[in-house]
Amino acid sequence: ARAEAASPAAEARAEPRADAAAQATGRAKAMPAPAPSLGTGHGARESSWVTHTAFERRSSSPDELIVLRYDSRENLVARGVLPAWEPQPRRPVPFPDAPATGYVPDPPH
Repeated sequence: ARAEAASPAAEARAEPRADAAAQATGRAKAMPAPAPSLGTGHGARESSWVTHTAFERRSSSPDELIVLRYDSRENLVARGVLPAWEPQPRRPVPFPDAPATGYVPDPPH
């Protein structure tokens, strides 16, 4: 087999492609791995239904108007709305009957 040297023009065309490939590889390595998806433990089944409903306003003006005002935690503590200490949240237990698996228990047979 006879090895041939690449022409200078061919080498010049190959260099930008090699640089782009190296940069793409570097970006791929720098990207974080995708987060694991949530699962049910029962496979990839999902059902969803959509329905439409009719809505008719009872009147052209509202029966009640509620106003919410937001403030900082510091000001809400000063007003006595929130306690001065911050309670530590409990870790949620989504399925208390199946704490070992963390999944919804199987339906009864």
